[in-house]
Amino acid sequence: MADRRRRVQDLVEESRHWDPDDLIRNLEEEMQRLEQGLGQVMFDLEGRPITMCVSPLPLTPKFETKEEGDAFILKVHLPGVQEGDVRLYLHRGSIEVRAVSGKMICRPYYVSVDTPWGVDSEDAEVKFENGLLNVKAKRLKKVRVPVK
Repeated sequence: MADRRRRVQDLVEESRHWDPDDLIRNLEEEMQRLEQGLGQVMFDLEGRPITMCVSPLPLTPKFETKEEGDAFILKVHLPGVQEGDVRLYLHRGSIEVRAVSGKMICRPYYVSVDTPWGVDSEDAEVKFENGLLNVKAKRLKKVRVPVK
């Protein structure tokens, strides 16, 4: 660590804007934050990881959208994900997908797509086959309420 500290100090020594000690301290804090962001990994006495999942920041998966009549269609490609690891949320004006692959090193996915109109969560059709999530959500129907 002292050798790396010396090299970084050499790089920034001429700078008027950086104090080398502050730079090293900030770098160490950022590295700790990055390690914590990857999840909590526990090891056994022989150094093997025993936790189920390390979670890096989520990726945006490949997805396609299409309007077809009064329906909004969303196709999301989720390689390595099982059906039970997918969470789908239909909001009034958006569709949100969260998914995680169930391997030792997880691959979290997240995508939120705004819809051109409100979608009806009660009438949505959802299929998941071979890592492809298909969502067909119909337009939310307007309901006329009588005024008294």
